[in-house]
Amino acid sequence: MNVPKNYDTADAQTGMTEYPQAGAQILRCMAIEETTSKAGNPMLVFDFDISRGKFKGFYQKMFHESTREHKKWPLKYYQLVTEENIGRYKGVIQSFQKSNPNFPATDFQGEEHNVKSLIGLEIGSVMQEEEYEKSDGSIGSILKIFYLCSIDTASNPNISIPKKRCLKTGNGEQKPKEEKMPWE
Repeated sequence: MNVPKNYDTADAQTGMTEYPQAGAQILRCMAIEETTSKAGNPMLVFDFDISRGKFKGFYQKMFHESTREHKKWPLKYYQLVTEENIGRYKGVIQSFQKSNPNFPATDFQGEEHNVKSLIGLEIGSVMQEEEYEKSDGSIGSILKIFYLCSIDTASNPNISIPKKRCLKTGNGEQKPKEEKMPWE
């Protein structure tokens, strides 16, 4: 057999892909969309990527490698901007402010906020693993943003990591996880 070029310098791959785990991550805002929720309420949709550490750029790479016809950014955060949710919205803005010495404070004064100025800024987060049902009926899991916080808060080694959110059956019990061996 003829060996392909660069065999000696190629990185060995075993098929095992590493993924980020539940817990704290430092994220970068990649995009923001001002939209409305299904109920018609004003809402911001943030696209985030991991900005530091071993998994820096993980979601951007996942997005660019996707072969889906209608691909979507893989890590999103939805924030309603209503009177009922104003405290959470303000918490997100203050977390950006605490995390970025170059925060554009003047963009967040008065009645109009220039949320697009958050693009490129970092923020802390706590991620939760969540199960979902795949199209073939099997159970998969995905990381979702549990909450956003300052980078200082996310950097605390004693930060609480949320438990995995499992699917439930019709009677309220958690579905047993059916794990198969890789060769099955």
